[in-house]
Amino acid sequence: MHWHTSRLPSLSIKCGSGREGSWRLLRSNPVANLLFMPLVSGLRNVPLAAVNILGKMGCSHAQRQLKGHRMDIPAEFMSATIDAFEANKRLADRAVEQVPDDKLHVALDENTNSIAVIMKHIAGNLISRWTDFLTTDGEKPWRNRDFEFVDSFSSRAELLEFWERGWACLLETLKTLKLEDLGKAVSIRGEPHSVPLALERSLGHTCYHIGQIVQVARIHAAGHWKTLTIPRGGSERFNKENWARPGSRIRRSRYSR
Repeated sequence: MHWHTSRLPSLSIKCGSGREGSWRLLRSNPVANLLFMPLVSGLRNVPLAAVNILGKMGCSHAQRQLKGHRMDIPAEFMSATIDAFEANKRLADRAVEQVPDDKLHVALDENTNSIAVIMKHIAGNLISRWTDFLTTDGEKPWRNRDFEFVDSFSSRAELLEFWERGWACLLETLKTLKLEDLGKAVSIRGEPHSVPLALERSLGHTCYHIGQIVQVARIHAAGHWKTLTIPRGGSERFNKENWARPGSRIRRSRYSR
C-alpha cells in the first residue's frame, strides 16, 4: 500500500517526536485508535510522515463541529454501533415472525443452513465474543462452534430463548463499556484487536448472517411475506414522507460519558 502524503493535511499540533512517539500516541489515544488503527493495523513500513499525521490527528480533541453542533466522536461511534446491532436484530426478529415453526428448521438445500441453525450460530458467537469481553479471549475454551451448526432445538420458544441470550450478552456488554475502553486491546483466537476493530468485526459477522436469515425467511414465507424495508416501487413516496425538513435537529448520541 502506498500513502500519498502530498495530499494529507498539514496539522500544527505536536504530539511526540519520531515514528515511535506517534505510534504510541496513535495506539493509546481512543479517538486515533477508533478512526485509524483498523486501517493501519498489520501494515509494515508505513511512512513516517503518514504515522506522524495520524498521531497528530489523534491528539486533537475528540469533539468536532458538524453544522454548528459539537460531536463527541467516541460517544457517537458507540451509539451508532449499538443502533446498528439493534436495528439488524429487529430485521431478523420481524423476518422470523413470518416463518411457520416447522420451516425454521428447513434448509434450502443440503449445503445451506436453516434459520434455526443460523440463529444458533449467531447467538453462540455473541456469547463467546462478549462474555468478559475486555479480559478474556473472544474464542472461549467452552465454546463448541461445530455444534452451533447442529439443529438441537425442539421448539420455537427454545430457539428464541438461546437467541435472546446471545443478544443480551452483547448489548449488556456494549452498554457498560466506557469511552476510554475504546483505547484498549482484546484478543480473538489469540490475535490482538483494538476494541473498535473487535466491535466492527462482530457487527459485520452478525449482519452477514442476519442477511441470510432474512433471505431464507422471505423464501419460506412466500406469498405471505411482508416487506421489512421500503417496498418495491415505493421509494419516491417514502422519500416524500420521510425527507428531513431544513433545520431539522441532528440525531444525537444516546451514549454518554
